[in-house]
Amino acid sequence: PKVCFEDIYDGGKVAAMKRRRRLIEADPKRQEAKNKKKLAKLKKKMEAMQRKKQEAESASVKLEEDEKVDVGVKEEAEED
Repeated sequence: PKVCFEDIYDGGKVAAMKRRRRLIEADPKRQEAKNKKKLAKLKKKMEAMQRKKQEAESASVKLEEDEKVDVGVKEEAEED
């Protein structure tokens, strides 16, 4: 209830909450922790993307090898 805080804080509860948020966001330790967390999340996402890309490349290489083997088997069958 905002009415309860009108006399206690200048501008009421909303102004007090905005002031508190500004103070919290201005804290350098909090900013650094926030940036580290964001960076860790980004690194994790990049690792997942690279792993997925590598798996796709290895799967395509395996398919190419299988196709070469299949072509070789067909050529041997045609020779007989």
